[in-house]
Amino acid sequence: MAAKQRKGAQSKRHSESTELTAPQFVEELMSMRSAAELKKIQRYFKSGEGEYGEGDELIGVRMGHVFSLAKQFQEMPPAEIEKLLESPIHEVRTGAVSIMDFQARNPKTTAKRKNEPRLAKRRPGLNADRCVAASFEVHLDRRDTFISKE
Repeated sequence: MAAKQRKGAQSKRHSESTELTAPQFVEELMSMRSAAELKKIQRYFKSGEGEYGEGDELIGVRMGHVFSLAKQFQEMPPAEIEKLLESPIHEVRTGAVSIMDFQARNPKTTAKRKNEPRLAKRRPGLNADRCVAASFEVHLDRRDTFISKE
């Protein structure tokens, strides 16, 4: 019950806010941490030396919570998303990619927004989960193609 109340309060606060920021997103994400979830994630996510996610920090937030929070922040400006993508925390970067996905799928996304420089193209040394940011560009490009063919 408390989680539903908190989620409702967050949604209301975000709709009233004029500018959604990276620090706001990170603060709310940190409030969702769980030691039990962290232990579960560390069993399958390989972030040790020499592994595919080397150097990634995990904080123990369920992906469903990350996606739900990202949906609330889907109006976040690109400069703030860029800050999230710079984070060493896996769940923060996943949230950034999810925000971009929500923006890409939103029919209200403006042509101006779609034509802004793609964040993914400026990402040197991407690891596996950071490469997903490229899906934002692909999704928008495919969407434009499908729309133009109709």
